[in-house]
Amino acid sequence: MITAPILKTHLQTGWLARLGWLLCGAALSATLVSTLYAASPAEARAYEAALRRLQTGAYDLAERELVEFQKDYPQSEKTPEIILLQAECRYRQGQFDSGLKLLQEKIAGAGILTDQYRYWIGESLFKLEKYNEAATEFARLLQEFPASGRRLEASVGEAFTHFRLGDHQRAFGLLDRPEGAFRQAAKNRPADELAVQGELLFTEVCLVLKEFKKGEEALRRLAERNLPAELSWRRQYLVARLQFEDQRADAALQTLTNLIAELSPVTNALSLALQADAAAFRGEIFEKKGDPEAAIQTYERNLATTVPADRRQHAVQRIVALALAQNKIGEASRRLESFVFQNPKDGMLDLLRLTLGELRLKEYFNLPENARKTNTNLLAQARPQFEQVIANTNILLAGKASLNRGWCFWEEGQNTASTNRIAEGLAAFRGAAEILPRSEDQAVARFKWADCQFVLTDYAGAVTNYWQVVTNYADLSGVKESLADFALFQVIRASIDLGDLAGASRAVERILADYPDGFFGGRGVLLYGQALNRQDATARELILNARRLFDDFCRRFPASPLVPEIELAVARTYEHEGDWKEAIHHYDRWVTNHAGHASLPRAQFDRAWSYYREGNETQAFNLFTNYVAQFETSSMAPLAQYWIGEYYLRQEKYDLAELDFQKIFKNTNWPPTELTFRARMMAGRAAYFRQGYPAAIGYFTNLINDPSPLMPAALLPEAYFAYADTFIGYAEAVVGATNALDNYREAIVVLKAITAKYPTNRLALLAWGRMGDCYLQWATVEPKAYEDAVAAYSNVIRSDLADIAARSQAEVGIGHVEAGLARALEKQAGQASPSDRERLLVERTRLLNEALGRYLNVALAKNLRASEQANPSWVKEATLYAARLAKDQQRWDVAANLYRGLIDAVPALRRMWEARLEELEQARSAQASTAK
Repeated sequence: MITAPILKTHLQTGWLARLGWLLCGAALSATLVSTLYAASPAEARAYEAALRRLQTGAYDLAERELVEFQKDYPQSEKTPEIILLQAECRYRQGQFDSGLKLLQEKIAGAGILTDQYRYWIGESLFKLEKYNEAATEFARLLQEFPASGRRLEASVGEAFTHFRLGDHQRAFGLLDRPEGAFRQAAKNRPADELAVQGELLFTEVCLVLKEFKKGEEALRRLAERNLPAELSWRRQYLVARLQFEDQRADAALQTLTNLIAELSPVTNALSLALQADAAAFRGEIFEKKGDPEAAIQTYERNLATTVPADRRQHAVQRIVALALAQNKIGEASRRLESFVFQNPKDGMLDLLRLTLGELRLKEYFNLPENARKTNTNLLAQARPQFEQVIANTNILLAGKASLNRGWCFWEEGQNTASTNRIAEGLAAFRGAAEILPRSEDQAVARFKWADCQFVLTDYAGAVTNYWQVVTNYADLSGVKESLADFALFQVIRASIDLGDLAGASRAVERILADYPDGFFGGRGVLLYGQALNRQDATARELILNARRLFDDFCRRFPASPLVPEIELAVARTYEHEGDWKEAIHHYDRWVTNHAGHASLPRAQFDRAWSYYREGNETQAFNLFTNYVAQFETSSMAPLAQYWIGEYYLRQEKYDLAELDFQKIFKNTNWPPTELTFRARMMAGRAAYFRQGYPAAIGYFTNLINDPSPLMPAALLPEAYFAYADTFIGYAEAVVGATNALDNYREAIVVLKAITAKYPTNRLALLAWGRMGDCYLQWATVEPKAYEDAVAAYSNVIRSDLADIAARSQAEVGIGHVEAGLARALEKQAGQASPSDRERLLVERTRLLNEALGRYLNVALAKNLRASEQANPSWVKEATLYAARLAKDQQRWDVAANLYRGLIDAVPALRRMWEARLEELEQARSAQASTAK
């Protein structure tokens, strides 16, 4: 939990900006004074008042004065300078966005101050951490204004922005080239402090790039100058750092010893801070030399109350870390307790709380994994320490405290399977990642943030954070060596759960490229292969890429115990391509080569499935039958049995199919699963197809009434619908029997239950259509049922969810209702008085015309919505109904045109349609003869 310190850079974020604004203020004041006498006395007084307000440091009031000046003197020649000063006021108030916007809006009128505007645009962008844009502005100034007085500042600024971006090679080039802007500007201003700062920055860059000789050359150049005390110290400190990084620890130690001796007589705050830095570095060197006791003694010098807080904090951390490295947890605790006793009012109590909490966590993680669940009191002791640090708003320690607090929640969540604890851990890890500086700790925080997202099924968020660990911290050795490959493995897992096989493939390629011999490489490949087995990955590019990865792994690591599993994944890629012959070849060879492997049951199942998909159902039947006998306890055995049931169903051996489906839900050795209920559903369908309607009704009734929580919710509406269909089939099988209409009534009751219980399910629309059909049959004895039929069909037509097939069926159904009503009226007319007969026949004609219109709406595709295409099956059905009705109405031309349309639409039945046309022509001729 306590890690070695990251290399400290002594360049502070704001040093360039502070120094630059100081120089800007002096230069600008001189310019303004030299031009004052060109303005009117009133304008000059107003300008002087604004300047005086600015010099007091009351920047908000100064800005008001400057705004008033612009209102009073809108045509003043000093407007560009006033705007620059106004931008300074905003900058000094921390309003970087506002100042930047002002400069960008007014730069067109900056005139001779354009380079100044450019420079401060760059500085503002730098403050806003828009480093790429800042670097561009500095570079633009250097290119467009070669004689600018800001050349030195801009050259250092450009290099520093690239340093902050991590582009150390670019920063090195900008500062090193003799003909470059920095070297040329520094040559003209050798005594300028900014030139010295540039050289020190160059040394920092050399440290990162391990250009030790170049760095020492730069520091030797500075040795010849009379530097201020702080800069002189920094130069010598960097000498020691270069020596240390260049594996000259003894030389570095001597340099630091001399530096401390030189500073010891001085007791001011700066000197004490610098001595503490040197002592910390000396401790680091002793650690590197493998002398922990000497390191501890050196760090103890930094525990004095006169030492700056950050160095005291570092000293406590290192002392504890070194004690822990020697497995001296007790000694570490005693040292902390001793420090607390001697310094009861010390400002480092938050640090001590943090460290004590970390020691408790250390004790917890030192326990055997199976003992952690019974020792959660260590977590309970650690977490309050971290929470107190966070509550005290200790900015310096809050990030680490949040990270450790996250660990406590994570472990508690793992121990108790509590998603609430995991969610609290997520918030803590996220807070840590946002607070901590870029470091190994920040990488760990982001990784655990992703872990929490993964557990909480936010796979997209997890993938994003895992990839950030891999890409954003690649230069940190701890991350690269022990975390990045794990993060890539987690990317594979999360991408698979997200259904993003392409993303998983990219992670597999990366893990094999960066960690070919690592623990997670082969497992990542295998996990990816298993995902392909589970998902319908049909993209050819994805399949070929996966096969390349698998083949490459097997070639590079032929002795790996993972090879059999990966060979199975290779066979699966051929399945996805639909190359069943090649898949069979691989499965046959695998079964021969790995007869005793634990994955044999799965391989045999996939082998049988491949034979089926190739079209060899006989061999597939033999393999699945043998599978059930050989691997009865396999989780795949019920699936094999299910396939056998479907095989008999396809062969129309419905009695055998029903028996095989029964074996799934009657086998007490197979625990109930979703397949158990689907098998009951299929047994019911088999009974239906063999016209065993009472048995089918029993299957579907039992399914609907089963209270088991394992019952798939999606299966219930299907069971209801099949139940209703069984009643309809039963009714159609016993046409004319007294109970036929009763079955239609029973079907309507079930169909109404579907529309009430599952109104948004796709089957609800079909249920309305079926209900209309049932009412239509019922109407033969109960005419009022026609109205119910129309209402049911209309529900389908009005629905936004109904597709063209469902709406076409409903439209034709309403046509049948109108035709049925017309037939009823015709019967009534035959028994009515002459006056009533005429009225009834007129109404009959109207209904027949309405019915014909309904049929034609579908036949001529007039019922289409935007972007829809006609349903060929219902176009044909509606055309036939329309043609028959037109013939009955003696609309010969309409009927003939419809049959001719069918010849074009269904040419395979041309002879049938031509026969109908011939019958039509005969009827037309007979009607004409009668008329004569």
